[in-house]
Amino acid sequence: MASDGGSPRPWAALLKEVSRSFHLTLRVLPRSVRRPIGLAYLLARATDTVADAASLPVDLRRRTLESLRARILDATATPPGLEPFQGEVPEITAGERRLMNRLTEALEALDRTQAFDKACIRSVLETITGGQILDLDRFGETRPGQGVVALPDAAALDDYTYRVAGCVGEFWTRVCRARLFPTARMDEDEWLTDGIRFGKGLQLINILRDLPRDLEAGRCYLPQDELARAGLEPADLRDPSVEPRLRPIHDAWRRRAESHLEAGVADALGQRAGDPDLPRNQHHARVGAPPQDGLVIAEPGEDAVTVGLEQSWYGQVRTRCEQTVRFPQCPFRWREGIAGAQPGDQDVDTVQGATMPREPDRLRMIRDPC
Repeated sequence: MASDGGSPRPWAALLKEVSRSFHLTLRVLPRSVRRPIGLAYLLARATDTVADAASLPVDLRRRTLESLRARILDATATPPGLEPFQGEVPEITAGERRLMNRLTEALEALDRTQAFDKACIRSVLETITGGQILDLDRFGETRPGQGVVALPDAAALDDYTYRVAGCVGEFWTRVCRARLFPTARMDEDEWLTDGIRFGKGLQLINILRDLPRDLEAGRCYLPQDELARAGLEPADLRDPSVEPRLRPIHDAWRRRAESHLEAGVADALGQRAGDPDLPRNQHHARVGAPPQDGLVIAEPGEDAVTVGLEQSWYGQVRTRCEQTVRFPQCPFRWREGIAGAQPGDQDVDTVQGATMPREPDRLRMIRDPC
């Protein structure tokens, strides 16, 4: 592991294997924040790998998450037993398997991290693992083709989006503030709040995008009390004929996602009246966005992705939001696609298995999950 403040170079190949889009984002961040953000990502990806290994028993995954959380929070805690997650497991990719086999090194790197960064990493991982354990308690025993379990209300959904994504926006904001512009004049509390909102907005996009797949797995993140007021049970959402009753609920959460994203991006781009917000010379830290004059990010032999500031990562997120949430408006039609269109056609694109028109002026999306 590189020294504090540097890029985690020994982990670069592993980062690229488990998430190419995050690997690219890390490369454009200032060097002083790459190490804590990269290390936190690897640890979170490891806990996510444990939580998502659906072919392994729920109680095993829960115990492993608890022991892994304890080891993250305390260097003297008993190391977690990772052997079941280091072999051939259907849900675990080759890159994730290599991560699980090197997780002890990542934990030791955390132990050597500077005090402030270590406290931030521990805090965000404590929140994330708490959300993953809660998710296992709620949905761990659900099976495809059986009943559907839903979150009880909007408060539960808001709490879930904070635990798995909003806390990441908060972590990112704290680290960048401390490392990059500790003396800048800004409304820090509001900036932290908007960092949280940005993370929540991204997670809401994922929830709306993945609704059909989650329903098939027996999960529903839309609040059960809202469904009940529309005369719906969670299992009813598997039937496309209920779309007219689902649409108001679906669109209300889409609007909330957009509001969260707008708040986060307005803060990052310094669009608050009378508030300097993020210093202009910190353009690389603007929500992972490239500089205003554009930046080419490419590996040798790959096509470059050239984007400007406001049509960078956020522009791609908004494009993804519009194509997976707004078009079509409700998720059932994602499966239907466009009659006669084929993936790869010049005027179509494929999102979540559905073939959709590609508007020529839209930015090409990065297809890794948000």
